Amino acid sequence: MKLLGLPHARPRNLKQLWVGSHAATLHFFQELGKAGNEVRLCYGKMGYVETALSAYYSLVHHRRHDRLFINQNKLAWQLKSLRAERWVRRYARDTDVVVLNHGLFTPYADDAPLKPYVIFTDYNRALRYRNASFSLAAPWTNEEDREILLGLERDLYQRAAHLFVPSQYLRSSMINDYDVLPERVSVVGYGSPVKHSDVPPKRDWKAQKVIFIGEPKSFERKGGPELMAAFKRVRKELPKASLTLIGPGPDMIGEQPGVAALGVVQDRARLHELLNESTCFVMPSRQEPFGMAFVEAMALHLPVIGACVDAVPEIITHEENGMLIPPGDADTLAESIIEVLSNPDRARDMGEAGFRRMVDRFTWAGVARRVNNVLANLPLNGHH
Repeated sequence: MKLLGLPHARPRNLKQLWVGSHAATLHFFQELGKAGNEVRLCYGKMGYVETALSAYYSLVHHRRHDRLFINQNKLAWQLKSLRAERWVRRYARDTDVVVLNHGLFTPYADDAPLKPYVIFTDYNRALRYRNASFSLAAPWTNEEDREILLGLERDLYQRAAHLFVPSQYLRSSMINDYDVLPERVSVVGYGSPVKHSDVPPKRDWKAQKVIFIGEPKSFERKGGPELMAAFKRVRKELPKASLTLIGPGPDMIGEQPGVAALGVVQDRARLHELLNESTCFVMPSRQEPFGMAFVEAMALHLPVIGACVDAVPEIITHEENGMLIPPGDADTLAESIIEVLSNPDRARDMGEAGFRRMVDRFTWAGVARRVNNVLANLPLNGHH
């Protein structure tokens, strides 16, 4: 099948890739190509002039000019959609299906899509702003703009030939919040960027080494403050325990016994070395679109600890491949870390259970296979 991919941003070099959404984009389209499709990638990202126009619009209408508002306001949606439609028109003769990565623009600017389109996304706006314990900034400052953007998103999802999502949690939202027909939403999982092996890395399970990965700007959303508070208690119980933070630098964290804040580690090989040296991965996010970092840790045979939010319970089965805690609960988090670090044999068993779960549900080859199965049976007639 001939696919025209329209990611929201240009993926970067995989060897230096750190941001999860960029890695997911690249792997997703690569595996669709390996599965026998002809994949042509274009991009909906705005150019310099479009970005300047959107920044001006955001400043005038919202008195905001930060990245979120510039990229996700009403004008940005329209500009990205115009750019996407130009790509569709340019390659229409060589395209069977348009594949959007995320729902941040439409592949058409008028009332009718030129080609059938499907969407692969890990979150939506309805979920993003619903979480009561923590909310990301919203790209609007009044109710009217909010309803406009949600309306554009609803129209995009309802017109799609199919939606592909990584979790049942998101599928339920697409059906209940956007009135998408259940048969047009498929859970296809997510993938790990790690080349996994049945043979686990050599790891000292008695080392009591905890590792956290999260962008510096997302440290609070990723549960960083709770982790820091919990680790103080962990050190009282286990004086040899250590915590390595990937993302936040020393200037964000300050001095704390047993804690090493390494900042952003761009080299993925080095990142995997640090994961292989660790005995437990912890990311107690207050809000998490999917949680690809858990899957990456599981691919390296690590037990994982996360908060019971969004799709995380579909990745972590409590006391099987890791531990689930209530969001924002530093005390329970500390108890869970202590339990895993104090029981090396059990930690190893959890790591192996997580690896098996990853192989079964969370590989990009598996995602591509499930997407292909649906694409092969889509009714694609009736589009001009």
